[in-house]
Amino acid sequence: MLEQRDKEGRARDALAAEIRALKEQLADAAAAAEKLRSEVAARDAAITEGQGSLAAAQRHAKDLETHKFVLTHRVDQLQKSLEPQEGAAAAARAQIAAQERELLASHSALLAARRAAGEKEVALRALKGEAWGLKQLVARQRQLLDAFAGELFQAVSQSDERPPGGKSERAKSLEALVAKYCSSGTKQLGGALAEPGRARGRVRERLDLDMGAAPQTSAEVEGELARHNRLAEARGDALERRLEQVRVEARRRQTLGLQQNAQLLAELGHLARGHRETARALGAALAQLAAARRPGAGAGGCGVAHFPQQQQQQQQQQQQQQQQQQQQQQQQQQQQQQQQQQRLRPRPGSPPTAGRLASAGVGKAAAAMVGVEHARVLDLEGQLRHAAVAAAEQAARIEGLEALLVRRQEQQQQQQQGEEEDKEGGLSGSDEEGGAAWGNPAVIGGGGEGARGGATPGRGHPGSAVAGAPRAPARRAASPPAKALAPGARPATAGGGGGGMHAQLRAQVEAWRGRG
Repeated sequence: MLEQRDKEGRARDALAAEIRALKEQLADAAAAAEKLRSEVAARDAAITEGQGSLAAAQRHAKDLETHKFVLTHRVDQLQKSLEPQEGAAAAARAQIAAQERELLASHSALLAARRAAGEKEVALRALKGEAWGLKQLVARQRQLLDAFAGELFQAVSQSDERPPGGKSERAKSLEALVAKYCSSGTKQLGGALAEPGRARGRVRERLDLDMGAAPQTSAEVEGELARHNRLAEARGDALERRLEQVRVEARRRQTLGLQQNAQLLAELGHLARGHRETARALGAALAQLAAARRPGAGAGGCGVAHFPQQQQQQQQQQQQQQQQQQQQQQQQQQQQQQQQQQRLRPRPGSPPTAGRLASAGVGKAAAAMVGVEHARVLDLEGQLRHAAVAAAEQAARIEGLEALLVRRQEQQQQQQQGEEEDKEGGLSGSDEEGGAAWGNPAVIGGGGEGARGGATPGRGHPGSAVAGAPRAPARRAASPPAKALAPGARPATAGGGGGGMHAQLRAQVEAWRGRG
């Protein structure tokens, strides 16, 4: 009896211990079930949030498509507006080139005219020197003739009576005059002087020839000199008139060039403003697209201000470049003005020049002005090229935006196809296997694992219905912007790692509940 009681007591103790162990297991199972219920509720909230984010992203994608169409239309309008401006710039360049050629031709003609005037001046100075020498020679000849006439008058006034076997006083005086004023031909002169009537003219001619004078040609020389002076003055007046015409034409062309430059600058400013507006709109669209590409709702505004900052930096760099170019142009103009002033200043000790010689630097000044205009035109061409490059960059950005939208549409289509396939696979499975897979902790446990719910029954071990499924990373607060995926890949939705798998599981559970 005692042994039986002991056995019964031990049996009761064993049963009590087993009951306590079972109660502990039941409490653990209840805690695990509660934990799993809370996890399922959290995942349901994440799935709901992801679906809301996906719907918002789809709406935003539609808005971006509409905005893309508007931007494409604006870019086309800008390109069309650039075409006539490029044509006007080409016409302006051609006109400036023609003006440069005309100015070079007029400058060459002016140089040739100045060279001819210089040669004529040299010839005129030589002729003036020769005329002055001739005048001095004529004065000396007149003095000699006056002296010779006085001596001849005295000689002729003497007595012509000849003593026997001798010569008269008149003959002696005449021979002395011949010996004094004639270096050769004394005999011929003496023979000629023997005839007092006809020989006096011959003696005067011979004396004039010996003195090197040509009294008969002095009037011709004076007339030729006066004619050369008149021709030189007429040519100088013609050159002055031509120079004045060149000045007026240069002023007119300079005024026309300044007006055209002002018009081009105004058009360029209008075009730059349009480019800035387009760049701002495109930057805002790109910022919106970058925000839409981020799956997290709170991390979408981190890159919005990136493109406007780049645009502001580019605008500041352009303004600095324009200011530097304007300063360089002002320095060049100041240097040219100083050079013109130095050219126009007369040298110390130089003779006074006429009006045609005082403006010797007008051609160079006009050439310098044309050079400045050419530099401005080159600057305008550079700005137009920069605007064309900016338009090309905008077109490239728009193309990238279109490609990104196409990729997002493809990803959405692939995701929808995957969800439909998952739904079809879930409907093909049995209710019991689906319930076993849903209740198995290996399927939904771990917080970072997920798989397709349409696993084929009978494959793998019973404890895991999703054997071989990829392990997704843990949930993060803000994920980086989505990148282009490989063909066939499925992007994860917002809400942590394995969000796409959670969505598939959620769809499968809803399908099972609908069936049950």
